[in-house]
Amino acid sequence: MADRKKITIRLFRGALSAYLAVLTLSMYRYTYDPTGEIKWLLLGWSGFLLGGGWLVFQRLFGLPSRRPGTLSWLVFVFTSLMFLTALLSDFRVFSLLEAGRFVSLAGLFFVASQTLTKPVHVRRFLQTLCWVAGLTALYAAMQRTGIDPFPWGESFEGLPSTYGNPNYAAHVLILAIIAAGYLLAGGWWAALPLGAAAVLYFLGTEQRGGMVALAGAAALPVLAWTVRLGVRKPARAVVLTLVLAGVLACAAGVGVMGVMKAKTGSVLPLDSSILLRYQSLVSASRMVLDHPLKGHGPGVYKLANPRYWTPYEQEFFATELRYNHHVHNDPLELAVGGGLPMAGLYGLLLLFALGHALVLALGSENRGHRRLGLTLAAMFTAFFLDGLFGFNLRLPVSASLLFILLGALEGVCPQRPPSVPVLAGRRIPGAGLPRWAGVAALLAAALGASSVFAGEYYLYMGVAAQASQNRSTATGLYRMGLSVAPWNWEFHWRLGQVAMLNGDMAGAVREFERTLELNPHHLMVRVPLAEAQMQLAQAADTSTPEGLRAAIMALEQATRHAGDALEISPETAEASDALGRAASIAAKLLVEQNRESLKPKADEYWSLAREYLRRAAGNNRSKTNRAALYRNLARVCISMGDLNGAGEALVRAARLAPEDTDTWPLFLGFAQNTNRYDLLRGALSTRIDLLRLSPKPDRDTLATANLFLANVLENGWNDLRGTENAYWAAVQYAPLRPEVWTNLARYTFASGRFDVLRDYIRRSCAQLAAKTPPVTPLPQVAAVNAVFLRGQEALENATLVLATAARSATPAENGLSPTQTFGWAATLLFDRLQQRPADAPDVCGASFNLALVFASLRQDGQADALFSRAKECLPEETQPALALQWADLRVRQDRLPEAMTLLKEARIRYPENIEVRWALARALVKQGQLREAAVEYESLGDEAEMDPQSRELLDMEGKALKDILDRNPPAPATE
Repeated sequence: MADRKKITIRLFRGALSAYLAVLTLSMYRYTYDPTGEIKWLLLGWSGFLLGGGWLVFQRLFGLPSRRPGTLSWLVFVFTSLMFLTALLSDFRVFSLLEAGRFVSLAGLFFVASQTLTKPVHVRRFLQTLCWVAGLTALYAAMQRTGIDPFPWGESFEGLPSTYGNPNYAAHVLILAIIAAGYLLAGGWWAALPLGAAAVLYFLGTEQRGGMVALAGAAALPVLAWTVRLGVRKPARAVVLTLVLAGVLACAAGVGVMGVMKAKTGSVLPLDSSILLRYQSLVSASRMVLDHPLKGHGPGVYKLANPRYWTPYEQEFFATELRYNHHVHNDPLELAVGGGLPMAGLYGLLLLFALGHALVLALGSENRGHRRLGLTLAAMFTAFFLDGLFGFNLRLPVSASLLFILLGALEGVCPQRPPSVPVLAGRRIPGAGLPRWAGVAALLAAALGASSVFAGEYYLYMGVAAQASQNRSTATGLYRMGLSVAPWNWEFHWRLGQVAMLNGDMAGAVREFERTLELNPHHLMVRVPLAEAQMQLAQAADTSTPEGLRAAIMALEQATRHAGDALEISPETAEASDALGRAASIAAKLLVEQNRESLKPKADEYWSLAREYLRRAAGNNRSKTNRAALYRNLARVCISMGDLNGAGEALVRAARLAPEDTDTWPLFLGFAQNTNRYDLLRGALSTRIDLLRLSPKPDRDTLATANLFLANVLENGWNDLRGTENAYWAAVQYAPLRPEVWTNLARYTFASGRFDVLRDYIRRSCAQLAAKTPPVTPLPQVAAVNAVFLRGQEALENATLVLATAARSATPAENGLSPTQTFGWAATLLFDRLQQRPADAPDVCGASFNLALVFASLRQDGQADALFSRAKECLPEETQPALALQWADLRVRQDRLPEAMTLLKEARIRYPENIEVRWALARALVKQGQLREAAVEYESLGDEAEMDPQSRELLDMEGKALKDILDRNPPAPATE
């Protein structure tokens, strides 16, 4: 029986070391924090399995149990106070989940206090810590070289290893370095390379707070031993050591600040990341002053903190659109969550542990105990100092180490006999209740950790599905996440985003409002919520009183939410933009009512819109979407009649994002409507100069800018030479862009300067032909150039080239319709055709080709006349093709009888032509002459000379016609 008890204790002792190794090395890439969420899950279940398991095994097998010491009671009170403040929090579920983590840590403390009862036990545990630190250092070195066998992120900056962040790594490495020194002093030589690896890794993290912690950890044992040499009583030596340590720490801090003042002019570092931390300390202090006794609840700092942001934080987070998740000071964050009593209790816990370790070091006669006591004192000192500059208590690995080492200290220190003798054989009623309450609490903490982990998994997978445009899958994953983690506001936020993408603005509003119920101080959700409300307002039918009322209510809600965002962070450009657009929509609604009494109110809204949009443009330090802000401002100014303001806004939009293609058409429209071309001309000239001077000029963008400049010079100044120079520049930069030639042709047609078009076409085609290899011009340009160069004899081939290109064009190729793309060339070639004698040999072919072109361009009258002209003189072998194309045109014109006449005539003249017969069969179906069509299809089916694809299509059409006849046989003819 005794052997079984020893084996059980050894198993639990080994499980603690195994837990540390698995916890530190674990990663799971399918959560947002690949190295964090899995560790919290492991902590929850390890706390339950180890802590709860020990309680159960102790009851079943009678394992030896140490009485709770002062440290145990401090940990119990600390955890209980954490739980109590969680119950009092406005964010109760979040706080209880955070408190559950400390329940799991308390379970680890309890197991360590029962199993790590000798220095050799602690040595083995610390050996595991050194091995794990060495492995993570090796992994960090592999990450630095770009070799990562377990990639869990897109990039690895600052050597995150399996910790996820260099700061998190440093918190553990500090303790590993101290442990390596302790083990090396005891003769474990493997500590030398492992400790060296930990030191190199720690230096690579570049953590300044960690250096302070290590310095303090190194100084305390020296100070303690020095005091012990002069003070023989251990208790007095411990007290004096602690007092001197505090005095020396303050003196060292003042000295460092003095040196910094002399060197930099400031007593504190002032880089941007440190400045933000200073400000977070200020805002966290405000939170403590607001609830000094009960705090806001454990773990809710990131939820409640926006209400207390300093102006610096408001400006910073308005630009970055993110949050601080922790105060970089553990005692202060504990005060935020649980009030000043919680922070004081944490300080008392560490102070007592430090004193207890020093008593072990200075009062024990056993050398192993003395060394271990000094080591634990150094570790607790390092943990406390490191926590003043970070949040090592809020991280699974470093927090686990603290509580296990606290438990080890409790276990190693000798116990005093009880002051009241325990009577054997007496059962105390309810004595087992605390045991099972502890098991239940540990199980609840583990289940809470599982719920959080499952929620994070579904959130990660849902975002991945949303990013790949698989919105239905994303919605399902978010709903599943809500079923396991209903308190997680991010699911509602993401569901609102998906609803907006799907155009369901009412659904988006519901989800965003639910987000605010769970996280009322969320900044980023308020702007899309206002956006969704504005979309609802714009979609409302304002022609009815009910619709107008609904639109106004939606705009009021949008204004309220955007205003709330500004109240949290007055520098948020997106909120000001939303307020400006909401005001402009309200102004438009009032203007649409066409009531003179509403005009003053509409003017007031326009003024508000202008004010907010100017504010948004000025506050947009992230430089995202700035051109759109200025475009909105320009539209508002135009509506107000503030032409100077509109012009200035458009100039800024063009200057800030000249590549934004939405700015230039608006700028051009403004110039044309107000006859203010000077601003646009200056902006375009600047844009062109900058593009030309760049190392690799964007020729396509240069062509576009020159097209706009040509329009400005033509309409604003009637500067024909400047206009033509701009068009020639556009031709040189982008000779293969159809819109360049379309705009040039429009200009030459309007001004009558056809010689410019002819000259530019000839020169451009010559330049393209001279390239190596030669470049083929656009078909419309090549066709016109052939006629310009070779005269009338090239007309038939030129029209054939144009017809081929026009018939194969898409409805809106390059943003132009086929008419815009090919119309100018067709007009030029038609003019040349009109100049040809009627009996010229190429007139018939050119007429037919141009008829095809105009039919493709939907210019049916022109095409009809050319088909008629070509029919009189086309050779016999081309007549069937003409009949087919002309019949198609007649069908499109709803002139089906005339199309039937053409096809029937062609059927008689060309009885062997399969295409004519097939077209006639289809036309008969459209005419409702199904029996005649069936006869034609049957005769076509007897044809042997037909490719397989055509045969398959013919059979399908014939079968479909037969099915129609079988279902609806035509009535017999009557006399």
